[in-house]
Amino acid sequence: IAARIFDLIRQYDIPKQSIRFSVAESHDGKSVRGSLDLLTPSEQQALARIVEQNDGKIKTKAVIHGREPYELCASTRDTLIRIDEQVLEADRFLAFYTMAFALMGRHVKSIYFNDLIGLGNDCDRMEKTGELRDIKRTRSNVAELEKRLSDPGSIHFKIARGINNLIALADADPALDFRGNEAEMLATGNPVVCCIHNHYRHHHTLTIISTSAKAEAISIDLSGIDWELPETVFDQFTQAAFVIKNEKLALKAEAFHRLWLKEAMVKILPEYIAIGIKEHC
Repeated sequence: IAARIFDLIRQYDIPKQSIRFSVAESHDGKSVRGSLDLLTPSEQQALARIVEQNDGKIKTKAVIHGREPYELCASTRDTLIRIDEQVLEADRFLAFYTMAFALMGRHVKSIYFNDLIGLGNDCDRMEKTGELRDIKRTRSNVAELEKRLSDPGSIHFKIARGINNLIALADADPALDFRGNEAEMLATGNPVVCCIHNHYRHHHTLTIISTSAKAEAISIDLSGIDWELPETVFDQFTQAAFVIKNEKLALKAEAFHRLWLKEAMVKILPEYIAIGIKEHC
């Protein structure tokens, strides 16, 4: 699906100097109409089933032949199949946001506040107000929020730390400079793992994301990109090193693995990495 986004963008004559405002999520529902040229009918139906299974709601409107859906009301977390293991669920959430940020590349990125901490569906609020969109408009109590964010065993703690560091990394990475090039997809030899290339001048970033719940092997041919390939690239999240051999990068991606690969570690101010989401509330 990620590759289809670039196919759609290429249909428009967009000036190189223009900057898009990319919205990953908002306080309103998710537009069904907006997905008609991106998702197949079966994919749309599958997404709707997941939303309903997770207690989300589907808004419909009157049309000539009856009613048809136009908006999905559900939190970002609850548009995905639920996972009992919270650590794995947090890893998946962070993997998908890492993919979103890499796809947005040089453009302005926005993120909905509730996604900063990975809040799920708020069915209680929706039932109280009667507004379906309120399922994702949680009004957080500061004391309760601080409690969640100070508990290392909480999924909100893991997501808040991961999203915060992702934002800091994307801000600090010169390959995502607003004067840079559009992001591009590279083949991985595996349909459940994607690789996104961002670059500006001599700065390059390879972002690899696995959407699989199990380990996956991948091989990426780097011979087709304009880059004086280094011998080794480093993951900005873990500092792990990966060797490029014969213009190919081969590795095993763990469940919902995300890698932000560069030829050297990006320098991020320590206070930026350590800052807590709760300090912005």
